[in-house]
Amino acid sequence: RANFLRYLVVIGFSLLLIKVFFLQVIDFQFYKGISDKNRIRQIPQPAPRGLIMDRNGKLLAQNRVSFTVSVIPYEIKDLNATLSALSKILGVETHILQEKVQNGGGLKFFRPVKVHKDMDFNTLSKIAEQNQELGGVIYQVEPVRQYPTQSWATHLLGYVSEISAEELEKVSPEEREKTDILMGAYIGKEGIEKKYDADLRGKEGCEYLEVTA
Repeated sequence: RANFLRYLVVIGFSLLLIKVFFLQVIDFQFYKGISDKNRIRQIPQPAPRGLIMDRNGKLLAQNRVSFTVSVIPYEIKDLNATLSALSKILGVETHILQEKVQNGGGLKFFRPVKVHKDMDFNTLSKIAEQNQELGGVIYQVEPVRQYPTQSWATHLLGYVSEISAEELEKVSPEEREKTDILMGAYIGKEGIEKKYDADLRGKEGCEYLEVTA
């Protein structure tokens, strides 16, 4: 019986060591990835859209600075309550914000989902004042397309607008990975903006922030 107990203890420790080995060595990258997602916040940085000029160097299409508010669903404990509070600040119906979050990836999405763009500074200040209550809500500076007034080339230039769900479905997985096209991205819809969209849009960058408990 004593030998049986020894064998049982040895087998138990052996199984424990094997489990530790799998966790620390074999599955290390998997669990490290999960840990990094919880610890490191990835904030996409949209590339400024390329300028369009005429042959004399006159600007026909440029960019201006704007403020965008996004939510990171994975970091929000009570999404409905947070979106309800945010809707009062933005003056947008709650269900519209909920639809944008759902279309942007759902409740377990780690990347920021843009819910409101081109905010004025007063609205931005209200969100900043309530940052403790609005956990998982962030804001950032983004470039927005701007065209000179009374431009003779308006019909030729076309315009830029947010990609629709239908348009996103038509983008192949290879192109999505190559160009970082996601819901919330702006693409050329007509004219030169559409014809040379891949060249004008540029490639998205990313800022990594370590999240404290």
